[in-house]
This record gives sequence, C-alpha cells and structure tokens, in this order.
Amino acid sequence: MKKFILLICFLVMPLLLTSTRSDAVNTPYRILVLHSYSMDYQWTEGLHQGITKTLEEYSPASHIRVEFMDTKNFFTSSYLDELNQIYSEKYSKVQLDGIIVTDNNALEFITNYGRDIFPEVPVVACGINDAVPPSESSNVKSIIAEESDHVGTIRQAMKFWPAVETLYVLYDTTPTGRYIAHEVEKSFAGLEVPLNVEFITDKNLGELKRFVSTRKAQDLVYLLPFFRDADGVVFTQGQVARELSTVSTVPILATWTFQIGTGVLGGRAISPQHLGGFAMRTLLQYLEGQPVEPLQTSLSSFENVYDYSVVKQFKIDEELLPKDVRFINKPKTFYQRHRDVVLPAGIVIVILSTISLLLFLNLQKQRTINAANRRLISMDKEIIETQRELVSTWVR
Repeated sequence: MKKFILLICFLVMPLLLTSTRSDAVNTPYRILVLHSYSMDYQWTEGLHQGITKTLEEYSPASHIRVEFMDTKNFFTSSYLDELNQIYSEKYSKVQLDGIIVTDNNALEFITNYGRDIFPEVPVVACGINDAVPPSESSNVKSIIAEESDHVGTIRQAMKFWPAVETLYVLYDTTPTGRYIAHEVEKSFAGLEVPLNVEFITDKNLGELKRFVSTRKAQDLVYLLPFFRDADGVVFTQGQVARELSTVSTVPILATWTFQIGTGVLGGRAISPQHLGGFAMRTLLQYLEGQPVEPLQTSLSSFENVYDYSVVKQFKIDEELLPKDVRFINKPKTFYQRHRDVVLPAGIVIVILSTISLLLFLNLQKQRTINAANRRLISMDKEIIETQRELVSTWVR
C-alpha cells in the first residue's frame, strides 16, 4: 500500500504545483490601453485579449486601464477635441507608467495630443498600417507594424487555384483601407508571377456583389478589411465578407483572422492576439530599462487559417494547403465532440486500472508467501515425524 500511495502522490502533485516564469516582472506598473475602435470589433477584442493575457502572465501585479475611442463611428476634429478634454480631465491626477495604443487612429491621436495629456509617459503602438519609425522627441518608443503576408497568401492560393490570371483587390474608402491597399501594392511589386492585379474601391455594396458574382475561373478576389463603401455606408465587421461570399463564384481570400468564418476562404492570416501580446512584452521590456526597436514587425503573428467548409465548397485539394494549416468549421472527431466525458472517464479508468494492477501484484505476492509457508509447515511436519521415529527407536 505504501507503493500505491507514493504512486498517487506522484500523479497528483504536478497538478497541484504552479509554475512561475523566470522572466516575470516584479515591479507593478500602471498601464493605459487606448484602442482606436470599440470592443464590438473582433480585431480590437483580439488585440485586447493578447495585451491583457500577456500582462497577467509577465506582470500579474500591474494595473490596467482601458479607453475605446470608437473612431469607426466618430472621427471628426470636434470629436477628437472632446476626447482630448475628457482624457485630460480623467488623467490629470493619474500617474501612468506606460501606454499601449492600437491601430492608426489612436496613434494619430496620441501623436497630436499625447504630450499634453500624458507628458513623459512612454508609448508603444501596435497594429499600425504604413508604419514609419517615431521621431526621437516623441513619447512613442516603438511602433509594431501591422504587415500582413499578402504575398504569402497569394502564393498559397496559386497552388490550389493554378489557372488564376487576375487578382481583384477590394478595399474600402477609410484611411485604414487606403493604408492597407498601398501596403498590398508595394508587396506585390516583388511577386515574381505573371499575375494581373486590379484594385477596386469605387463601388457600393450592391455593385460589389454583382462584380464577384460574375467572376470566371481565372479570377480570384482578395478582400481587405471593409467597413465603408463608395456611397459612405458604414458596415459592421464581417458584414461585407458575408454578403460577398454568398454570391461569389470564386474563392475570396482574406488575411485577418477576424474575417475568416464569414464565408471567405482564408489565407496566411495575421492574429491580433499575437500582435497585442508582442506590444505588451515590448512595453514591459522598455519599462524594465531594456532597449526596444523603434519600428518592429512580429513574424509570430502569422498563421495559415482556412475555412474547411469553403475548401470543400470549391473542391480544393487539402494536400495543396500548407502543412501547418488551421481549419475552422471542420467537423469534430468523436473525441472532440465527447471530450468532456471521454477525458474524465479515461482518467478514472487509468486510476482504477492502476489500483487493480497493484492489488493483483499484492495478491500474487501473498500467494507466493502462502506457498512458501505451506512448504515450511510441510518440512516442519517431516522433521517432527523424523524426531518421533528417532525417539521411538531409541526407547526400543
């Protein structure tokens, strides 16, 4: 039984122990996160998850405050002036150690107003399109560019859609849309394939739907984040992707994880969680007195994500997709569907099997001891009988 108790302790103790990071920050910091958009955008939500999760992991004693500028809905000069007044009053007596801003609008705001509202507070910006290094006099210490792997996505698509001749890039009329379109144009300059690329932004949603519904087998559509059409109509996140994917005759490529799951095919996507985590690690690194690069890119922010249902819809050979592909909407296996039942049952079976094995070994050991005892008793009887015979012979 002692061996059994030791075995149980060996199995249970690792579950009770908690590991601590050797690179964790001991100093508690007060950090402000300034988001360009609101939390109802999956991109912003993903960035925020990466930021907060990394802070809890590396500096759990730190305190975080959050502001959402909501500039997808409001982005006038008067609105920004009002935000300046509000933040000035809110943080006039609050001592901050660092700030993280997400996306271009928040970076523009902090560049114009930040030195007055948050004097001498270091800033790290992430998710920035068309990024350039900050000036040496700026509070912005590092900018993490949001550079999607557009070329990687197109090269993957040309493997499973080899007849493609023309790629149509759809982007909206927002400043972010223009930034990304410019980024795509620059990256495609080094695309060494005979591919005709056309950029389209001067259509409303109805015209875009008619456009994608008439594409031929030699065409591909690449949809950038789309929030406002040529008529100035504002759309919720994913709305345009859903509308277009229902009528498109060809696969629609996308390279942001928040786009995938709306009916588009997917591609080499950029993960906002990884990007937000990288920004928080950069800020903590600066606050700890370590050097940081003024302009950075995070290569770990990319992953190959495809919608399994769309792959099957267009009869794409899975073998032509990257080996490390992550599918969404893929039917679950038996284990995945019943994991909550199978896993505990498996643990119970292992424990009971271990107990049964220990009891069996103990029983075998007891049988061996009993057999040895019987042999000893038999030998004792023989000795006694021999002694009796000797005594009887001696008496006679």
